[in-house]
Amino acid sequence: MLTLREWANLDTAKSRKKFQDFLTLKTQPYSDVLSVAEASRLTGYHHNTLTNWCHNGYIRYFEISGGYMIPKSCLLNFLLSPHTVSYTHLTLPT
Repeated sequence: MLTLREWANLDTAKSRKKFQDFLTLKTQPYSDVLSVAEASRLTGYHHNTLTNWCHNGYIRYFEISGGYMIPKSCLLNFLLSPHTVSYTHLTLPT
């Protein structure tokens, strides 16, 4: 099975659809809104990276008690965006 990084680096339209299907399947067990820690575990990106992306407007979020909460649909849209595909510094979960 391919890692998130390997899926993200596939360039064809068919592969993009497979990546979208992969992400949809991988995110099914999660609620509709994720904490940064949950998004980090899911994606393999460091929580500071996700927080920076939220703060810089790359990922839509809302703040509850000082913590960023990310709608799952917004995270999926971001992961499928060209910005994420060009970002190669993933810390993949073991």
